[in-house]
Parts: sequence; structure tokens; C-alpha cells
Amino acid sequence: MTTRTLKRVGIGIVGSAVVMLGLALLVLPGPGWLTIFAGFGILATEFVFARRMMDRTRHAAHRTARTMGVSERWCRKLRLVGGPSAEPMGGSMVSTPENAPPHGRAA
Repeated sequence: MTTRTLKRVGIGIVGSAVVMLGLALLVLPGPGWLTIFAGFGILATEFVFARRMMDRTRHAAHRTARTMGVSERWCRKLRLVGGPSAEPMGGSMVSTPENAPPHGRAA
């Protein structure tokens, strides 16, 4: 086996294990979706199917962000802070100064 093949097999095993852990965390206490996205982020480094899935998720998140009025600037900031695995969730879960309630007041 070449080192390239060994690398692909290793990334496939690690990425799949992280995705399976995320699936388990959907019913157990823990960050299930975040773990699943992280697993697909790992798989996307070597496998085209995972990269396409991440791209579709990223585009859907940006559409959701635009629909909710979250600026593109905040999506980019979340991507820089959280890395590529946090980006798919960024559009719908980020709280920006524009839509955050004032301090000391309930939403």
C-alpha cells in the first residue's frame, strides 16, 4: 500500500468514527450535530462525496442566514472562529448585535 492509500484509509476510518459518534450523541447528551459536521469535515479532506455534502450544507446555511437577515460578515466571522465544521450551522444559530436583545432585557 502506498502512503496516499494509507492516508485515505486512515481519514476514512477517523471521519466515519466521528460521524458515528455524532449519531450516537443525537440521542445521548452531547453536541450531536456539531460532531456529525466535524466528521464530514474530516471526510471532506479526502472524499468528494463528503465535500459535496458540506458544500450543499454551506449553501443552505447561507440561504437561511440571508432569509433570517444575518449579514454575510457574521457568517464569515463564525467560519474563522469555529472552523469549516462550524460554518454549516452558522447561518441559523449565530446571534448578532443586530438581532440580539439589549443587555438586561428578555427576548
